[in-house]
Amino acid sequence: MKNHVMATLTLLAFCMTAAPESHALPPDPAPGMANVSFPSPDQVIQMLVNRLALSPDQADRIYPVIVERQQQIKALLADPNVGVLAARRRMQAIFVASDAKINSMLTPDQGAQYAVIEQQMRAQLRAR
Repeated sequence: MKNHVMATLTLLAFCMTAAPESHALPPDPAPGMANVSFPSPDQVIQMLVNRLALSPDQADRIYPVIVERQQQIKALLADPNVGVLAARRRMQAIFVASDAKINSMLTPDQGAQYAVIEQQMRAQLRAR
């Protein structure tokens, strides 16, 4: 069950997250999560650049939001004291906060496209 939750949260993290090559960080999993991998912030930014046509400035400003979100998710998933329901609630709070930051950096058209990406990710998670 915990592996299923981690896999689901990892997919959610990837789908809702991306920055320029100059920001490369290795996609190392958090301790205790050897079987779960995360896309690098660069991969997430690249996906957003491709799907939202982000400007280089937008990508540079969104990048730290992605890094922070991934660090919070990794820490959450690595904590053996957090139950499934608590992890789900905390994960939702992480995404709400980071999505609000990201949306504030997008144009109205990009924001609408980002909402579609979020809906697609939620549908993929429900299908799992």
